[in-house]
Amino acid sequence: MTEEFDVSEPPISEPVTATALRELISTSRRLATERDQLQRLVEHVPAVLYIDEVTDPGAHRYPTVYVGPQVEAVLGITAAEWIGNDELWQQHMHPDDWAETSADFDAYLARGRGDLVQEYRIVRPDDGRIIWVRDQCAIAREPETGRAVVLGVMSDITSQKNLEDQLRAAEAKNRALIEQIPNIIWTQPLNENSEPPYVSSIVREVFGVTPAEWLTTDWWSNHLHAEDRQRVLAFRRALMAEEGPARIEYRMITSRRAEVWIGQVSQVVMNGEQPWMVQSLLEDITSRKLADEQLEFRATHDALTRLANRSLFEETLELALARAIRHNQGVALLFCDLNGFKAVNDTYGHDAGDEILREIAARMLLCVRESDVVARRGGDEFLVLLPDIDPSPRESAAGVHRAERVADAISRRITRSLKVPIEVQAGPVLMSMSIGRCVYPWDAADAREMMAAADAAMYRAKGTP
Repeated sequence: MTEEFDVSEPPISEPVTATALRELISTSRRLATERDQLQRLVEHVPAVLYIDEVTDPGAHRYPTVYVGPQVEAVLGITAAEWIGNDELWQQHMHPDDWAETSADFDAYLARGRGDLVQEYRIVRPDDGRIIWVRDQCAIAREPETGRAVVLGVMSDITSQKNLEDQLRAAEAKNRALIEQIPNIIWTQPLNENSEPPYVSSIVREVFGVTPAEWLTTDWWSNHLHAEDRQRVLAFRRALMAEEGPARIEYRMITSRRAEVWIGQVSQVVMNGEQPWMVQSLLEDITSRKLADEQLEFRATHDALTRLANRSLFEETLELALARAIRHNQGVALLFCDLNGFKAVNDTYGHDAGDEILREIAARMLLCVRESDVVARRGGDEFLVLLPDIDPSPRESAAGVHRAERVADAISRRITRSLKVPIEVQAGPVLMSMSIGRCVYPWDAADAREMMAAADAAMYRAKGTP
């Protein structure tokens, strides 16, 4: 008996068919769910997503194949209106932005790669409000067709732009206020601070230098007064350790070679633990310094002759004696009194008397050494201090100390200077002077004794025929 075999394909069993259908249905539902979730996600992003066809650059046609429903909330245009009209983008863009924006977009399409980011304004058709838009897009290709499309996202940045405008306006207002301050404002960023340095324009008026040159060169440090330079640079280095404002006064040389006094207040601004910026205010205090010097001069000098007054002379004498004690030096003091000055005043008047006193003061200054001090004690009396005379023993033959020789030489110069008549409005006047001398340490031991001894010597000289 011959056995027969069935070689046909076996029938699909019911369990296998049910399983396949269940998997197919499950996959379809999962894909639908993911698609729905993706759709909801896209439509709830706080921005407008869109897909544009790629057209020929320069055609100024930008057909949209998809735009998110957010376009209506952001731009006041429905998605259907946007897709149905290729010219809406141009129609509602601010006219001042269209030429540049469309030219950049066409150039990007021609380039065909990379990303493009643009910012421009859209005028909403529903209420006329102007909306600032940040538009970022990239060219991609559809996987099925290979067709090039533009994928983009538009965001409403109106609030950001308004804030930037407010910040710029506030900065411009603050800058205008700063520029009105009659002092120099100077900021210098430190470490990783990327803010640009700044100096107010009054720097040109004070120093004769442009703000650009001040900020891009070492103009400030190069124009510090030579006598103040090291002190100021040390202040600058120490500033980093200061917790509050630090102050300093110093001199600078302007571009016109003039000397000015500067009062500077500086402070380091911190960013956490890191020094972030140096803020400085520079004030031209030259007038105040000159006024202070004039006040100090008036307090220590005679107003008529501009010689040292009695107070300054006595202070300087004390200092000279202290040096003489340390270095075994000699000090000489001359007490000078004009002869017959009262009669001259009575004859020619006080104006002529003042002129005579000024002229005598000038002549006496020409008779002394640079280190000597000439003072007006009052009335017609003058004092001359001869300090820092090198020590030497008395010369046995003449019995004269070097300080005595210097004092006598100066006395003779002063006497000779008065041999020339003094010209006043009423005519020439010839004056003479009685001079008394005192030498430390032989004639007196201290300043008081020297003044008394010189005074007595002057009266003895006045009594000499």
